[in-house]
Amino acid sequence: VLQSGLKENFADVQVSVVDCPDLTQDPFRFPVKGICGKPRITDVGGVPYLIPMPKQDKIYNMNAVAKEIELPGAFILGAGAVSSRTLGMNAELMPVVQTEGEGKAAVNSSYYSTINPSDGACLQEKYSDKYSDCDFGLLANLYACEGKPGKVRAAGIW
Repeated sequence: VLQSGLKENFADVQVSVVDCPDLTQDPFRFPVKGICGKPRITDVGGVPYLIPMPKQDKIYNMNAVAKEIELPGAFILGAGAVSSRTLGMNAELMPVVQTEGEGKAAVNSSYYSTINPSDGACLQEKYSDKYSDCDFGLLANLYACEGKPGKVRAAGIW
């Protein structure tokens, strides 16, 4: 399915099923080895919480999401918004979180991006360098799994 769909838009496409690389190693440095095991996709919040004006009281937590999707201890990655309560402004969140479970604390390896008010440049920083929570705000599109190694689809597009 991926091969034929991508071929409609790209000249050369190669799709294969391969072993997931060890994501704890460079360049990834995720808190889990893979992206397999009981996969889930979830959307939390939504655009109505962002426009016409951000609803800054819409705060969520990755650990609570993992419980709601019946996968405590899940590895979660995706895209979303940083909690303005934490950061004090709107910002993009790139969640990379091993949620708490089975007596283990959460590991937040997320990144966030903001606009530098002094020069308008984009800043990207590691979330855990400044913050220790697993909160996010407004909205997020998330993939969750057990974080196990396994087979994944790889695509080369030219």
